[in-house]
Amino acid sequence: MLPIENILDCDPATFIRDVVMPNVDVSHQDLLQQKHVIPALVPPLRLKPILSHRYIDLWSQASDWVKEAQRIVVVGYSFNNADEHFNDILRVHSDRHVDIVSPGATNPAFLQRMEKVFGTAASQYNKVTVQGLDCRQAKKIRLIAARADEVDLEKLFSGA
Repeated sequence: MLPIENILDCDPATFIRDVVMPNVDVSHQDLLQQKHVIPALVPPLRLKPILSHRYIDLWSQASDWVKEAQRIVVVGYSFNNADEHFNDILRVHSDRHVDIVSPGATNPAFLQRMEKVFGTAASQYNKVTVQGLDCRQAKKIRLIAARADEVDLEKLFSGA
């Protein structure tokens, strides 16, 4: 794995030219003599490739954690269609209480995404308040329109 220092200041073209290219060698017929670089950062793709056993193990562990959890609090995650691995983990464990904290959590577009992820029609989310904040709730899912610093996350984990 190649380290990326100062990733926020990294120019992708320069990084590929100066770091990736010198670490790739496919000039040998013998595969054992070749060098390949496999990215550890995977961009949002609907079907993310499983690059190694480590990724398989991480997704499996994430699923186990969700299965064992009584309450799940998700902060700042958009539930993009490209992140179906995580969305599917939540979908499979639909009997868990899930609080989703995001500034746009109650807007129509977000509700439509929730319909796709959890299979509950956007019209089924009822207006409620949690910690004085505007929310929507359907079954065991609460959508809390707020930033993380506006919510007492500890209270969410305790069910309040």
